[in-house]
Amino acid sequence: MEERERRQSSSASGLRKLARVKKLLTPPEPVRSALMPPRTGKEWRSFFLVHLPILQWVWHYQWRYLLPDFISGVTVSVMRIPQGLAYALLAELPPVIGLYTNFVPVIFYSILCTSRHLSVGTFAVVSLMVGNAISKVMEMEGLAPICLESDEAELFVNGSGRYGVCEEAGAGSSLCEASNFTCGDLKLNVAVTLSFMTGCIMFLMGLLQLGFFTIFLSESLVSGYTTGAAVHVFTSQLRHVIGVKSLDVPSGILQVPLTWYEVLKLVFKGTVNTASVVITIVAIVILVVIKLLNKFLSKPLRCSVFSFKDKRFHTKTLKWPIPIPGAIVVVILGTAVSYGAKFSAPPFNVTLVGDIPTGPPSFSLLEPRFVPSVIQDAFTIAIVTVTVSISMAKLFAKQYKYAIDSTQELIAYGVMNIGGSLFSSFVSSASLSRSVIQANSGGKTQLVSLVSSLILMVVITALSFLFEPLPRAVLASTIWVALYGMFTQVLDVYKYVKWSSFSDVLIWLVVFLSTVLLGVDLGLGVGVAFSLMVVIVRTVLPHSSIFIREDWKHSRSFIQNFEEPGSGVLLYRFHAPLCFLNVAVFRKNMEILTEVEHFEKDKEEPGCLQVLWLKLFHRYKRCRAKDGNTSRGSNFRVPSAANTSSLFRTMSFQAAVNVDIVEDIEDISSTPTQLRVKKDLHTIIVDCAPFGFLDIAGVKALEQAVVDFNTCGIQVLLAAMREGNRDMLERAGFYETCGKEWLFPSIQDAVQHAKHETRLVPMLNDSTASVEDEVALANTNHVQSTESSSVSVINLE
Repeated sequence: MEERERRQSSSASGLRKLARVKKLLTPPEPVRSALMPPRTGKEWRSFFLVHLPILQWVWHYQWRYLLPDFISGVTVSVMRIPQGLAYALLAELPPVIGLYTNFVPVIFYSILCTSRHLSVGTFAVVSLMVGNAISKVMEMEGLAPICLESDEAELFVNGSGRYGVCEEAGAGSSLCEASNFTCGDLKLNVAVTLSFMTGCIMFLMGLLQLGFFTIFLSESLVSGYTTGAAVHVFTSQLRHVIGVKSLDVPSGILQVPLTWYEVLKLVFKGTVNTASVVITIVAIVILVVIKLLNKFLSKPLRCSVFSFKDKRFHTKTLKWPIPIPGAIVVVILGTAVSYGAKFSAPPFNVTLVGDIPTGPPSFSLLEPRFVPSVIQDAFTIAIVTVTVSISMAKLFAKQYKYAIDSTQELIAYGVMNIGGSLFSSFVSSASLSRSVIQANSGGKTQLVSLVSSLILMVVITALSFLFEPLPRAVLASTIWVALYGMFTQVLDVYKYVKWSSFSDVLIWLVVFLSTVLLGVDLGLGVGVAFSLMVVIVRTVLPHSSIFIREDWKHSRSFIQNFEEPGSGVLLYRFHAPLCFLNVAVFRKNMEILTEVEHFEKDKEEPGCLQVLWLKLFHRYKRCRAKDGNTSRGSNFRVPSAANTSSLFRTMSFQAAVNVDIVEDIEDISSTPTQLRVKKDLHTIIVDCAPFGFLDIAGVKALEQAVVDFNTCGIQVLLAAMREGNRDMLERAGFYETCGKEWLFPSIQDAVQHAKHETRLVPMLNDSTASVEDEVALANTNHVQSTESSSVSVINLE
């Protein structure tokens, strides 16, 4: 029998251990729900409709959308070509990689996305961050000066697995003949690895439903960060404008000012390529003129049109259907003029785009050795991409009245970057300029992206060689003009100042300056940390306000909805959650605004004779109280023994009092406390509606405020307390100490109570004091009437 029980106990113990191991190995709920396969046919149908949104819009597609989508697709594809070439140079990659990035990831996104108007591909800020990550890896490998100047420099791998330059290695010629590996290939490997890791991070964020992380990036932070990144983008194109292959400037901190310093030195030395500068100026002028022309043509034009059917004139509103693609116009003109004038030859010596291979993108895989080097940049790029893309997707969804799924969007961003990395593409993101063009040109669905990808595929496979004579200064000018929208975000500072949102102004300036001076990666970290610090400071030092009787007559705030109280009633609001961070500020502001001072007065340690005198005086007072020699004040009601635990005792309080209390001799060395009270103040109503939450420290602060103000005859009423906070009061023992009768569901109820309630009797702080002590307090000779005084002082020892 015992053996059987022992076996059963051992079996139960083993089952419990197995259950604990199974619980530890079980993934959390979001992952478990995402990984659980569908079981029924209905679940499979729902699974495909949720995770393949293309099935929904294809099933419900209307034929009247076909022509607008086709026109919009052609318009967007015309923009993708110059932006792909230009932003690839921004990412320190060959120009054809930008065309691949505007082709392959777009197909993956159009299949998995829920947004109808978002255009993904190359984006200026993300391209700059990719270029910075590649520059860091080149510096770590010791190849920065050569590989950043030319993509054609040949490399070899030595015995230790590190890369070397064939031109600098005399003994490595045999390795160079066998390697056939260039700087462009190395930078492409880094970009592909970065794209794959960024896609994995986005996919995991979607799988774990972590899109809420973007709430830490406020509007002012994103605006200041993108404006600072625009300064980096603008500065990075200076070398193409002045016709210099590279600048001897390290990446990282102070890169922008150091770059401008090097450029100014070259300008003063006269080593600038004048032809490149002239080409840039002409291209910018053409782009600005076309931009202004598009703005003029976008306005509806009312004109009279003769109708042969009715034989009379009709007034119609005409509007130019699609904007003129200024970027492709400049690219075509620049390519044609460069080919005819031979800009690459003397005396011009203009740097051209160079060789662009024709054909589909080649298959590529990530390089594991670069993963530790790019993981930090991958995380930063993922956060920026998700924030910008989801913000734009929500903006278009709100404008055109449809819903998006943020979780599915994260999965789509991850898949498009993982899939793009397999076909020689760098990190893709949403582009605001192309998305606006796609929406304004009449695009209705993601068929626009598929049409533009089809046209771009034709260019990549058959027509890409036509752009080889294009000067790089033309691409730099297109980037500069495209940054106009980002630089106009400087006006957001004026908007924040106008709204008196000085915290947003401070966040914008700090993020902008840190991004410009420290770099796009450190700038984001500094911005997030500073924003959180501002939130903490605003929680610790929130705005506090009071409303007295006169405020009810002339105020336009929320108090005008409540009945006007009588004199002596004051409403106190603390505009923040009440927690351990701000309980001291809550109490201090309450005392300052209500003109009630609560301060401690230093007291020296009493000497031997003073202790002896206090003992004798304390015993004398107790004897007089017991003998009844002192007349009992008519204004006080002596509490009963059964009622001594209550903190609230009302009385008709006609005169202010000054009471000195001497407690037991063990406490005579403690520091005394003084309270100074306004004469006509008898009730403080604390509006608890702004308290988002309460913690233990907040509950204790409310309890201490009720006790201390009750000591000087002021009742504290708690109004409009939220349900969760009321539960916290109950769990923390507030009701046991103070009771529930001082909580009111609304300010109106508290005002009604205050109009008919009298003052409170000052009570001892020590709840263990005896009834005799309270009798001695009530009958002390130190009770002095100060009716003519506006302030009463109560000393508590």
